Amino acid sequence: MKTKLVIITFLTLFSINELFSQIGVYPPILFINPLSRGGMVTLTNTGYSDKEVEVIFRFGYVGNDENGNHKLIYNDTLLEEQYSLVPYIKAFPKKIIIKPQKQQVVRFLVRNISDKPDGTYWTRMGIRFRDPAKPVTKAEDTSKITAAIELVAEVNTLIMFQKGAVNAGVDIPFINTLAVGDTFNLYVNYERLGNSPFMGNVTLGIYDSKGDPVETYSEKLGVFKTLLRRYSFEKDYFPPGNYTVEFTITNERDDVPEKNTLKFNVLTKKFTFEVK
Repeated sequence: MKTKLVIITFLTLFSINELFSQIGVYPPILFINPLSRGGMVTLTNTGYSDKEVEVIFRFGYVGNDENGNHKLIYNDTLLEEQYSLVPYIKAFPKKIIIKPQKQQVVRFLVRNISDKPDGTYWTRMGIRFRDPAKPVTKAEDTSKITAAIELVAEVNTLIMFQKGAVNAGVDIPFINTLAVGDTFNLYVNYERLGNSPFMGNVTLGIYDSKGDPVETYSEKLGVFKTLLRRYSFEKDYFPPGNYTVEFTITNERDDVPEKNTLKFNVLTKKFTFEVK
């Protein structure tokens, strides 16, 4: 009897900056040229064995879970209908085998989307990779059923297409605070403005009633929709009293080319809160 091979597949998702990923992607965010409607990324096999690579597209964005932590959102059908690039983009090649320590250029083409209003359209690009399938030889034919475990990993990044007159902004309508155990939590509501996601940086500083700094924090900010973020600090730094938090938001990001950076005046906003 011939061998019956049962393949058990596991898919592991990694973000673009996972250090242990064997497939590198550059640039980390691809902006499609609005004139040629083309672009390309370079895939690098940093491992020591062949990798079978497949490019997939699906609409998604970095949002938040119920606790204010970053989370990739893939089920927002309303936003997908408005801004998805998935129906318009193709990859060449879509499937390849990359030799160890070698590179492969993947090119992208966006078909005419003149029927869509001005704005920024996007898709998450998944680079799925696995070891190439090994053929079963006659010497391996037995009457037994054998099983193989196939590990499939995915590097996930972003492709954006800016069509026509694009603009982006962000505001912070309100904040909330909550102390739980040894942790002081600051919940910040970011509101997207304009016809494009806001890509920038936010720095927040918390000061006590005397104006002395208590905590500072800075991070990249991407607001594709209304975004809730939780910033957690040690409760010991917040004895009862009045505090002020000051936000400074800019459009500066090292992974967004200058030519694709949308005009934005630096936003500075302050809120006061009390810790009891």
